[in-house]
This record gives sequence, structure tokens and C-alpha cells, in this order.
Amino acid sequence: MTENKETKPYYYGHRQRLRTRYLENGIDSLLEHEILEFILFHSVPRVDTKPLAHKLIDDYGSLKNVLGASYESLKSSGLSDTSAALIRLFKDVNKWVFRNDVVGKKMNNYNETGLLMVNELDDSGCEKVVALLLDSKDEVIELKTVCEGSFRSTKVNMRNLVQSCLDRNAAKVIIAHNHPSGDIRPSAEDHVTTASIESYLSGVDIELVEHYIVADGTYFGIKRNSEEARRGFKEQYRQHFSFDDEE
Repeated sequence: MTENKETKPYYYGHRQRLRTRYLENGIDSLLEHEILEFILFHSVPRVDTKPLAHKLIDDYGSLKNVLGASYESLKSSGLSDTSAALIRLFKDVNKWVFRNDVVGKKMNNYNETGLLMVNELDDSGCEKVVALLLDSKDEVIELKTVCEGSFRSTKVNMRNLVQSCLDRNAAKVIIAHNHPSGDIRPSAEDHVTTASIESYLSGVDIELVEHYIVADGTYFGIKRNSEEARRGFKEQYRQHFSFDDEE
């Protein structure tokens, strides 16, 4: 008499093997799709998650883009509420840790601050303005959102920005906003508003250290690149503005 044995699926034991490899050898032992598989293990029970992981990476182009996608986008890709929230959580936890880890630390390095702003703003689907509040020793008091919507709402931005600085006794401030279009180049409004904010802050003895634009994973400091930005701005908007041709 032949004994009937239940046929096990081809992926039987795969989750445990992947978990063991990660725990024994670290995350670098996993391929890109395997990292995503491992994440999905916790929201998709008793199913082979490899095809889904491959599909998501193919759709978004990379694991980084999957982890940076919005909840709504992940839902529209076919993920469940639980899976979309779990993936989004990874990005938000990293952002939270990065943001709070700088409090009390000296922040006077252009590139380090730029990367902080990229981490904070790069995945935002709408235009957002944040402010890094500093004391007189360049130590971080707080990184906070000033407003969401349009950077051109200068009256609202300035009111919120100045009030935030005064409430926390900030001596200096670094602002940043993102361009969801992906174009890093400063616009006419970016230049005008930067000058207005700098003037407004100086009236209450607060220094505007820099204004960063964030787009497509990179950053641009308007004040640091003032001469280069001014030349590009001058050429682009020559028909609308008059400039002194003396450099």
C-alpha cells in the first residue's frame, strides 16, 4: 500500500532560510528583491512573496523607490492596506530617527545639512517648507514643517517662520522647500521670496543661513550659489526684470 504524502509548495522553508541568512550574515547577504520579500513576510502570510517583490521593484525601478513611495501609490499598485502601511513605515521611521538625531548637534556643514533636507523632503508629493532652527552656536533646536502647499505664500510662510524662531529662541535658521516636479533650478519666486525672508528675519535679529531647494534626490543652496544662481536667473528672466550688468 502506497502512502500518500502532501506535496509541499516549492517555496516551503524559504522564509526561514531567508531569515536565517539575514540574521547570520546581515542585510548585505540579501539581494534587493529579497529585502523586500523579507518585509512583505510580515504582512502577507503563507504566500510566496517573491513575485510581488519583483513586480514592485520593476514597477518603481528600485527598492529605494518602493520604500519611498506614498501609501496611496503603493495601494494603487495592488498592495493591501497592511502591506502599503508597513512599507511606508520604513521610510517614516528612518525620517523620524534622522530628524530627531540631529537635535542638540552642531549643524554648520553645507553638504550635511543638504542631505538632512533631502531626507526630510525628497519623497513629499506636494510642495513643503521646513525650517532648521539653530541657536547662536549652530546647534540644532528643532527641525519643523513651516507650511505645506506653495512656497509663494510668503506672508503665511514668514509669519509661521518668525513665530517658530521666536518661540524657540532661535538665533539662526536654515529653510528648505522641495520641487515635486524634480527640477532643482530655483524659480523667480524662489529668489524673490528668499530675499524677502532674509530681510524679514534680519528685522528680528535672526540670520537666514541658507535656503535649500530639494528635488530628485539632490539639493541646491540659493545663498551659497548666489552668483551662479543670479546669472541663470538673470538670463531666464531678463524680459521681466532689470539687472545691473556690473558683476
